[in-house]
Amino acid sequence: MGAFRYQALEASGDSVSGTIEAEDRRDALSLLAGRGLFPSFIEPCAPKLNGAPKSNAVAAPGQTAGPQRFQLGTGVRRKEVTAFSREMAALLGASIPIPQALDGLGEEEENLALKMIVLRMAESVRKGSSLSAAMDEHPKVFNKLYVSMIRVGEEAGALPKVMNDLAALLEHEDEIRGEVVAAVSYPLFVLGFGIFTVIILLTVVLPKLFAMLQEMLKVLPLPTLILLRTSGFIHRFWPLVLIVLGGTVIAGRWYIRTPGG
Repeated sequence: MGAFRYQALEASGDSVSGTIEAEDRRDALSLLAGRGLFPSFIEPCAPKLNGAPKSNAVAAPGQTAGPQRFQLGTGVRRKEVTAFSREMAALLGASIPIPQALDGLGEEEENLALKMIVLRMAESVRKGSSLSAAMDEHPKVFNKLYVSMIRVGEEAGALPKVMNDLAALLEHEDEIRGEVVAAVSYPLFVLGFGIFTVIILLTVVLPKLFAMLQEMLKVLPLPTLILLRTSGFIHRFWPLVLIVLGGTVIAGRWYIRTPGG
């Protein structure tokens, strides 16, 4: 018996990690599948001194629940990747070879970007690459967790089930995202309307009142003076303000996409 360290996903989408004892890697994958876990990483490690397998997995620090968000700019939507996973699982479950399954899905795909990606994967598989390696060539569509789970499914001989589970995880994540968007839509509308109102007051209304209040500047309270000065600055240098805000947004989006972000 050997010990294996693993990271896996539960049916709920939570990420867990731990160790398990098994005869070999394939046996470890089968045991994890029996517990309802979908391993994304597994490797041999030194066995525990007491010889007792670690049955209760603990959430791995820094791991995200479910597949990471797909990056923008690929022309492929998440729902299309989910549908591809579901259809690919059905074709593989019907014992259709991977290249033929990819060719069939690629020819029927309406999204040109995804169509080209699927056909390129089919060509790579025909040349001898594994499905996970072919997907790894398109990291903006199939992220590392997705590719890792496909690789584990290939090694365990359970690729149709893994692809079905991936589709279910993506659908579950989409449902949660939809609920969150529906919940925050109204507060965001109110916030946006409030910001728009404040901008109109600072750039249109207050500058007209500023001339009337010139004689009263010495007796106005400090908060009122700050507001008037801010309004005057925005009214005079609004192009510079827009440039700074735009640059801040672009820099923030760039930082979020870095490993540190």
